[in-house]
Amino acid sequence: MNFRSIRVRLLAMVTLLTVGFGIYLVRDIVFNYQAMRESTRITAVSEVALAASALVHELQKERGLSAGFIGSRGQRFGDELSRQQRDTDARVVELDRVYRERAAELPQDVVRGFNESFAFVQGIDGRRGAIRALELSGADSFDWFTRAIQGSLSAISVVTARLTQADMMRRMSAYLSFLMAKEQAGRERATLNAAFAADQPMPLPLYRRLSGILASQDAYLESFRAMAAADEIEGLSRLLETAPARDTESMRNTALEKAASGGFGIAPATWFSTITAKIDAMKVFEDELAAHTLSAAGALQSRAQRGLAIAVALTLLVAAVASVFTWMLARMLRDMHEVTDVALRIAEGDLCHSVRVSRKDEVGELQSAISRTVTSLTQIIGEVRTAADNLSNAAGQVSSTAQSLSQSSSEQAASVEETSASMEQMSASIAQNTENAGVTDRIAAEAAEEAAQSGEAVVRTVTDMKRIAEKIGIIDDIAYQTNLL
Repeated sequence: MNFRSIRVRLLAMVTLLTVGFGIYLVRDIVFNYQAMRESTRITAVSEVALAASALVHELQKERGLSAGFIGSRGQRFGDELSRQQRDTDARVVELDRVYRERAAELPQDVVRGFNESFAFVQGIDGRRGAIRALELSGADSFDWFTRAIQGSLSAISVVTARLTQADMMRRMSAYLSFLMAKEQAGRERATLNAAFAADQPMPLPLYRRLSGILASQDAYLESFRAMAAADEIEGLSRLLETAPARDTESMRNTALEKAASGGFGIAPATWFSTITAKIDAMKVFEDELAAHTLSAAGALQSRAQRGLAIAVALTLLVAAVASVFTWMLARMLRDMHEVTDVALRIAEGDLCHSVRVSRKDEVGELQSAISRTVTSLTQIIGEVRTAADNLSNAAGQVSSTAQSLSQSSSEQAASVEETSASMEQMSASIAQNTENAGVTDRIAAEAAEEAAQSGEAVVRTVTDMKRIAEKIGIIDDIAYQTNLL
């Protein structure tokens, strides 16, 4: 490939520009497509998470009531537990409906997590029977509900780890941290509900579990503050300043202070209703966070769809422009090749080929210039040929004139020779006349002598001499003119 060729260099430049734009636009398309898929996945997960968190909320309450029922040996929370079990069942049905509608849009890890969680929840009726029969200890009941709740939360946490959009990752991470903090509050409710129902010194394992729950709850809330938006952090602060939150903290401190002695002086129902009011407020705040996440996911999806449409449109536009430019370039190069071919023929002396002016740009100006050049050269050569023919004719005429002049010169030379002969004859005549004059002079002398003798004869003689002298003057004039000739 000859890279010195303008054709090759222009095509290479167009190809590089097109490929560069293509790579950029394809990356933009892939990015927007991934963002759109991610936002769709986040929307689906958020909707399922809302339904799951509603179930978790009811399971947390049932866990706390079950702990109180077992801790009181069935003396308290019987009716409340029955009503709560119906509420939990309703949330299970609702979650199943939402999950089936959105399962196709969920990541496989999330699907697997929810399937395991559903399978675990299917055994809830057996556990409830054991709780009613007081066949389960408070710890076993707590562990079973906690594992059921944790399964749903773990399924939600899988999505957060797979996000690539920074803002959505931050939102989902903050949302998950708050869910986990709320779960710790639910565990706190169940743990202290059992302790207050027993109203005995808190066993060491229970105390350690409570301490771990409180530490985890504080850690998750700090994690939420680190990732949440300013208005969300302010919302959490307002929630923790409510009366149920302050009363919950007061009763918690009492439990910690009297853990070794017992006799807390707090009715389990009071504790349960107080912390439930706090957790209900947390659930409302959780729903607000989920709504914010859904709104952000919807906005992200709209931006991604718009960006994808723009990227696809730009890709098509670049492809169209590149195609048109390539076609125009090929046409221009073809016309330039025709002009070059004609120019080479002109250089070789061939003026039989003309240039077709097919453009109005610089190449068209070049075509027009070459065409005018061919026309001008043809005209000049025609004029030169005409001038040469005229010159040839003039040369013939000059030659004929020269021949005529030569002939005239010969004739003039002959005339000169004749004139010379005439002059010689005239010279001879003059000499003869001179001789005759001498004779006449002698005759005059004799006549003078005779004149002396005869006056009349002298007068006549003088008269005759004057006449002779006049004739001699005429002859001299003729001789002078002859000499001039």
